[in-house]
Amino acid sequence: MFIKNTPITCNIFESFLEADEKILKTISNLNYTEYQKQHSTSFLSDDGKLKELFIDLYKDWIVSFLKKIRKKKFKELQLLSIWCQKYQKEDRHGIHVHHENTNYVSFIWYIDCSANSSNTIFYNPGHPHCSYFETEIKPEKNKIIFFDSFIPHEVIKNNDNKRCIISGNFKIINNV
Repeated sequence: MFIKNTPITCNIFESFLEADEKILKTISNLNYTEYQKQHSTSFLSDDGKLKELFIDLYKDWIVSFLKKIRKKKFKELQLLSIWCQKYQKEDRHGIHVHHENTNYVSFIWYIDCSANSSNTIFYNPGHPHCSYFETEIKPEKNKIIFFDSFIPHEVIKNNDNKRCIISGNFKIINNV
């Protein structure tokens, strides 16, 4: 009798990474369009300064961190996108995924927050059609979360004007 087991896993890893003064200055100087102001995000921005600075300052740390936590080894990491979201009171970010491919890893980095900042809620893949997993991550200043890009997540109604995150997506290439 042939039996093959194919486990399906979801990974969410938490750590802390102190924000460099250059990053803080860059996000404070972001020029938001009207759309971006209404949605508290720089997601649609074509400004590559944040991406370049992030890579210069943190790529070695991130590669080292991901090599420690991932079961599959990789040779290269490519930052596909990065943005900043500054939440106002009652802002939310509806349920979404960043990518459906298993070779993508996303991150949320809490640059600033308060005790009243809303949690990020993660659900199992397939949510809401099947529901067997839910976890909430409490924002803490300098906490960084790495997660499989296919994991659905959301931010419910925010309770302060301080929640600020940098988020982005990496593609893991040249799997060994």
